[in-house]
Amino acid sequence: MHKPAAIDLLEDIADDAMLKSLREDIDRHPDDFVTFATKAEASRFLEQHAADARYETQPRMRGLGVLGYWQGRTVVVLPLVSRRVRSGVPDLR
Repeated sequence: MHKPAAIDLLEDIADDAMLKSLREDIDRHPDDFVTFATKAEASRFLEQHAADARYETQPRMRGLGVLGYWQGRTVVVLPLVSRRVRSGVPDLR
């Protein structure tokens, strides 16, 4: 089933707000995050720490760059967090 364009737009705006908030959290509390430049690096880290890591299961959160959790920290891919937040102007593609 195809969603109406208005719903897609609202979801994009909400995602942009979540990305901005996540980026601000990373800037304010860097010790609460393990950050990586690529998804491959983050995935490798989670695999190497499988005994005490958890994968994020929500597709929406994974799409925002949150891939999992390790020792109370959030594992994040920074380019995914930064991709749509530009000067506070949401990318409404």
